[in-house]
Amino acid sequence: MRCWLLWDGRRAARRRGWTGSSWWERVEARVQESVRDKDAPQLSPKIPFTPAPSQPNTWERKVATNWKTLFSAALSRPSGGVFWTPDSTALERRRLQARTSASAGSALRFRFTRSTAVLPASILAVVEHCGNARGATEELSASASGLRAPHAPRAKGGPALARLPRQYGGGGRREWRDSCGGGNHHPHSLLCFISADQTCLQEVSRQECFSNAKTEELTGTMKVFCGRANPTTGSVEWLEEDEHYDYHQEIARSSYADMLHDKDRNMKYYQGIRAAVSRVKDRGQKALVLDIGTGTGLLSMMAVTAGADFCYAVEVFKPMADAAVKIVEKNGFSDKIKVINKHSTEVTIGSDGDMPCRANILITELFDTELIGEGALPSYEHAHRHLVQENCEAVPHRATVYAQLVESRKMWSWNKLFPIHVQTSLGEQVIVPPSELERCPGAPSVYDIQLNQVSPTDFTVLSDVLPMFSVDFSKQVSSSTACHCRYFEPLASGRAQVVLSWWDIEMDPEGKIKCTMAPFWAQSNPEELQWRDHWMQCVYFLPQEEPVVQGLAVWLVAHHDDYCVWYSLQRTSPEENERVHPLRPVCDCQAHLLWTRPRFGEINDQDRTDQYVQALRTVLKPDSVCLCVSDGSLLSMLAYHLGAEQVFTIENSAASHRVMKKIFKANHLEDKINIIEKRPELLAPADLEGKKVSLFLGEPFFTTSLLPWHNLYFWYVRTAVAQHLGPGAVVMPQAASLHMVVVEFKDLWRIRSPCGDCEGFDVHIMDDMIKRALDFRESKEAEPHPLWEYPCRSLSEPQKVLTFDFRQPVPSQPVRAEGTIKLRRPGRSHGAVLWMEYHLTPDSTVSTGLLKPTEDKGDCCWNPHCKQAVYFFNTTLDPSVASGSPRTVGYTVEFHSHTGDITMDFILPDVLSC
Repeated sequence: MRCWLLWDGRRAARRRGWTGSSWWERVEARVQESVRDKDAPQLSPKIPFTPAPSQPNTWERKVATNWKTLFSAALSRPSGGVFWTPDSTALERRRLQARTSASAGSALRFRFTRSTAVLPASILAVVEHCGNARGATEELSASASGLRAPHAPRAKGGPALARLPRQYGGGGRREWRDSCGGGNHHPHSLLCFISADQTCLQEVSRQECFSNAKTEELTGTMKVFCGRANPTTGSVEWLEEDEHYDYHQEIARSSYADMLHDKDRNMKYYQGIRAAVSRVKDRGQKALVLDIGTGTGLLSMMAVTAGADFCYAVEVFKPMADAAVKIVEKNGFSDKIKVINKHSTEVTIGSDGDMPCRANILITELFDTELIGEGALPSYEHAHRHLVQENCEAVPHRATVYAQLVESRKMWSWNKLFPIHVQTSLGEQVIVPPSELERCPGAPSVYDIQLNQVSPTDFTVLSDVLPMFSVDFSKQVSSSTACHCRYFEPLASGRAQVVLSWWDIEMDPEGKIKCTMAPFWAQSNPEELQWRDHWMQCVYFLPQEEPVVQGLAVWLVAHHDDYCVWYSLQRTSPEENERVHPLRPVCDCQAHLLWTRPRFGEINDQDRTDQYVQALRTVLKPDSVCLCVSDGSLLSMLAYHLGAEQVFTIENSAASHRVMKKIFKANHLEDKINIIEKRPELLAPADLEGKKVSLFLGEPFFTTSLLPWHNLYFWYVRTAVAQHLGPGAVVMPQAASLHMVVVEFKDLWRIRSPCGDCEGFDVHIMDDMIKRALDFRESKEAEPHPLWEYPCRSLSEPQKVLTFDFRQPVPSQPVRAEGTIKLRRPGRSHGAVLWMEYHLTPDSTVSTGLLKPTEDKGDCCWNPHCKQAVYFFNTTLDPSVASGSPRTVGYTVEFHSHTGDITMDFILPDVLSC
């Protein structure tokens, strides 16, 4: 499936270099090409997609009728957006989560389970070629699209059709989630959404889908059916949810608690606000404060406590705005703080407006790891033009972005495909990357990580820490594209590959009150390092690695538009170099749209490859007919090089098909390995040339998987293709097992810990709101986290919980395990970590979790290429509550074969039930 998501037409056009009429011409050509695609599958099993030569089909008519109207609507919206790839994990989520949607410029909200937001004015999804839900999420994590006829009347309420759960990019601390309010459609309009069934686009009527919509009239609440693409079984599920279900999920996965626990941030903001109010008062003026993106109202309460005469607190996310009203009232500030539930760009000034006059103090916290990714620049730009006085005080006053050029094979392996070495009976074979991939500048998104967990031995510093650019928030801010150059002499010779970046904010004009995101090696006092997860550090990959020579000066150029930053390296003055241009590099090889940064690292892990090669040697025979089932995997090439007679690989998304075809061609294997582009359950004998499979293999890896057990989709595929397996067929891996360990986190527990009081203000209402959100069904599940970034100690020994025998079909009955885990080390039991281990052969096992036995102190070493599942014990997360030292943890874990879900429950008998 080829699916392009265009967020805000103007910005998308600028990014791709489309200007003037050429923008429309390119879009029109793209749409016309898509609707003429003769290979498009059915819209629905009940509505065949059979375009007649004489007239356009329904989908074509719909697109042809609406695309200009819809793109015009996108162009009319002043806000921007983000073009994303599967790498848009924590950063994109932070850009789009509720807290950051303080203004239209700070985030776009795309919601499928409330209001009438089928197609927001700022988004259009042009579906070029239909595939399946797994293919869609692999390519651009697209969740849905809808089209409304231009003449459709406005509808005042009712739910829209569908949303994808967090397993498909729908949320989670490290996964972006997009949601949007706004946009209307006719009750009978065509709704197109991506499903995980055998079709991609389905044509349905709202009245058909929402049989209980009248509930709203009778009870005041409404239930909606949400389409959930199941990553484990590959099927689509329809579940009845409360109309505010997505609100609860958004709150549960947000970083509110993390920010409230950031003592350094809170203290510095308080100091800066006191200083700003004092400066205004010293001028004999009233202190009128505008707080954009108020969240809990914390900064507004700080301002009033510091002496501000009145504060206008803007918050667009209604549940958060309602909570802010209650928190303000509970703390006794209702007479001096007005909460405005709007985008900041919609706030009005005047006697009948939201504010009677312009403010003279501007307080915001619209920053993400990249500084500007939450729309800080356009939000400030609008505020200075319309909402605050000239020469106002701003808190923070200034921000500065820093960069450091490094050479790092480890980090470069997150961006490029390295040659893979395979030892065969004929000698060493090398799998080389295609030239398109080598030339590709990479994914157009930053990789934000906890840089403090990267060892200094993993990179070579090529430059000093360079201040790249600053933004003065007390003056008019521009969101226009800009370049900032720094001339420097490399500290060492090497290959410039990666730019490490972070920022600091100064809360006062003198720069005495500073909050920095610098990693420990760039801190003057590393021992005072503040842990935070809502702001981390950035890893940028240069378009191509460049050799540098010690002492031979070069230019490092930081480019940015209104939302994003990217870097380039120049050898001559940028004024003389025509190569310096504002266009942001975008992946053109498509591998970066298929593989995430951790997946690149996993494929480049030669030790891991060697383990699979060794296992294949034990199961392959000269007459083996192999069927490989994993997304974008090189296993099929390993099998061929090791002597398999014939190799088939299933790539049931157009993205993976294209990428693998390029790799096969670069290695002269395009006629040696057969690519099957269809869903496994639709496999026919002709696809296998009438042969029976003797070796069914996989890593397994699937791009739609988020939790470790989602890759059990391999088991469901093995069951679906059972009739194509020959007698005595070997399955590799032959089995998998689920393991767990109880841990104490050094810091990660803070993201789920209640705050209570923050800088002297009572925010228990926020804690209660998060707790209620967490009580919703989906929030009670384990969460995916890359634990190599989050140090922890094991309090127990690892324990095997469940075993899955891939040599047998998926059982019809649930598989359940109960037991206890003995805690061998003292500590606070913050939660259980779960992961999968795949048993390739009886003697070879690949772990997605712990890589080696825990040390005496319990320090854990986690697989850096995979996310582990974390189930937090709520009863031990509040540091103000003494939890005691439980000696055992009871557990119940159940695998539901019908849904592919794994549910769990834990009991700390010496404390309370979790």
